[in-house]
Amino acid sequence: MEGDRLKTYIANQYQDLFLTQAGGGVEVVTSYVQQRVTSELNQFLMAPYSGDEVWKALGSIGDLKAPGADGIPAIFYKRFWGLIGV
Repeated sequence: MEGDRLKTYIANQYQDLFLTQAGGGVEVVTSYVQQRVTSELNQFLMAPYSGDEVWKALGSIGDLKAPGADGIPAIFYKRFWGLIGV
């Protein structure tokens, strides 16, 4: 029982340490970064994309190059585009 309480106490100490400090001062840091994206460009970048745009981008990737975070290479998406295309 005492060991469990100690573990909980230690875990809470670290959680409090990282949660209270994380993200603090982001505004201060970003105030020193020069803005590069205009609001117009941001609207363009945030606009919905079409299946044609995705297909075009996919076509520019080599079949076995740059697998995604899931580890699947581009050739998979090209081959099964008819099933998974946007």
